[in-house]
Amino acid sequence: MKRYHPLLVSLHWLLAVLILFSLFAGSIILADIPNDNPDKIAILKVHIISGLVILILMLLRLFVRMKTGKPVAIDTGDILLQKTLSLEGNISDIVDRITQNNYDLITKIIQGKFIQKKQSGKSTVFKRRQPFESELKSLNHPNQYIYNFVRMLQDPYPNAFLKIDGHKIIFKSAKIKGKNIHFEGVIEWTF
Repeated sequence: MKRYHPLLVSLHWLLAVLILFSLFAGSIILADIPNDNPDKIAILKVHIISGLVILILMLLRLFVRMKTGKPVAIDTGDILLQKTLSLEGNISDIVDRITQNNYDLITKIIQGKFIQKKQSGKSTVFKRRQPFESELKSLNHPNQYIYNFVRMLQDPYPNAFLKIDGHKIIFKSAKIKGKNIHFEGVIEWTF
């Protein structure tokens, strides 16, 4: 299955239109009509009925989604090209290399300079990182661990931080020089 079921897609867009209509009717039209105007009751009834229709269509959409399959994950297709990516430096350096790699790979694909091959092995799925996972609980780790932890959580990601005595030290960037790690950051008072 390459796409979502057509009924599911139709319900998605129908619900989008109905929700926007209800928001418009509720916040723009109803807000401007005085409460003692008899037309307000009629418009309010339409607003309530559209809310109930949205609820019913949402439940139908949920039912259709549970009964129909979903498309295969985006990364389960054939491999066209691969290129090694260095993880040296900070996140900005890595993103710059990713951008260059993507440009090089897309250029080769457009030029037809690739050979498709099937993926093998088990796929790995990474869950979205939560802000609390950016906390460095202590400095009792090897320097390389601390450096990697901080450099991979530079902007635009939720930065690494350490809480000490009512202060939150937020690490914006890190560089390793010999046996020392040099940080840029800010200190927030949390009390």
